[in-house]
Amino acid sequence: MNPILLRREKQEVFEQLPNVSQKNVYVYLSDEQANLHASFARGIASILGKKFKTTYDWQKLMHLLTNMRMVCDFSYLVDKETYHSPKLI
Repeated sequence: MNPILLRREKQEVFEQLPNVSQKNVYVYLSDEQANLHASFARGIASILGKKFKTTYDWQKLMHLLTNMRMVCDFSYLVDKETYHSPKLI
């Protein structure tokens, strides 16, 4: 594989790499997305309000957090009836 594959380490090519540029573009949630996000937040608050949490509670918490992240991207990922994403605009 040596004639085909060129293997170099980062320290060898560091000067050749372009500078990293970062640009933040803020996109606000649609009303439907905000409502779904808030409903997941209420579910999380109810779990965190418990004094003792079971394994099922931790699994549900992780599921709700994942859904909150997904609904911020595109509501169809969580609710197949809706189709809202300000990112598409």
